[in-house]
Amino acid sequence: MDVAVTAAAASREAAATRARLALVRPPAFQILKSLSYYGAVPPIGLAYVAAALRDAGHHLQVIDGAGEALDRFTPLGTSIGVLHLNGLTPAEIVARLEPGTEILGITHMFLHEWPTVREIAERARARFPGLFVMVGGENATAFWGEILQETEAVDCCVLGEGEATVLEVVARVKRGEPLEGLPGVATRGGASGLPARVRNLSEIAPPAWELFPMDAYMAAADNFGVHRGRSIPMLATRGCPFQCTFCSSPQMWTTRYVTRPPREVVDEIKRYVAAYGVENVDFCDLTAIVKKDWILEFCRLLRE
Repeated sequence: MDVAVTAAAASREAAATRARLALVRPPAFQILKSLSYYGAVPPIGLAYVAAALRDAGHHLQVIDGAGEALDRFTPLGTSIGVLHLNGLTPAEIVARLEPGTEILGITHMFLHEWPTVREIAERARARFPGLFVMVGGENATAFWGEILQETEAVDCCVLGEGEATVLEVVARVKRGEPLEGLPGVATRGGASGLPARVRNLSEIAPPAWELFPMDAYMAAADNFGVHRGRSIPMLATRGCPFQCTFCSSPQMWTTRYVTRPPREVVDEIKRYVAAYGVENVDFCDLTAIVKKDWILEFCRLLRE
């Protein structure tokens, strides 16, 4: 009886902390024909976070602002000239949010995306006054103070590696508990530093690509710069052991460098070949080839 009661209580608690979430990737900004950035690619960081939330049992909607309108470019005049917004507009993204959405997460990788990210957050808050809005990613980690100062529509920024932190944020929001003091989260009360880095990358669920418009991405030319057919991004490692002065990696990842088992990486490639017919893999690692033994074993397994 005690076991049954405990299980029932645990089930009720789990149900009480399940949330209706939306994850948003903003449209991409680019200068057409630029060699530095030539189009949108599937957002691998957001896909990892989506997998964590999906596996935790939350009701999850994903809106890929770039991937859902890859063929649309809206010119925007800026102080550095005309940029093109590739994908859905902020108004269109917010219009797609499902009724009853409780928590909105927006990925924010680059500084120049901030006006668009802010507009999405403010439009969403206007549509759902009680909505909790969190922003995460490289730029959110670096500029959380400015972000929270510039708009009341963002409630917190998720800093650094986000999969575990996002789950704790959602649980606390659902329970009505404060976020202050939680590592990896910045609020208007301050930040408690980065979360502990994941040491065993095998514990992290693979990217939830099934929630993204992969057919549209596959049909487009490879936007990493070299068109090699149907392409998908991957990570074999996380972090970088170096501290280059021009790079924000230490702020986001610290200097801990963690590798996945080579066999696991090769198996993931095989799954993508079977599921999506990929002909090319784009490794997005900060520093992929550091450990000689690792890369030799990976190449051996890939050839095998």
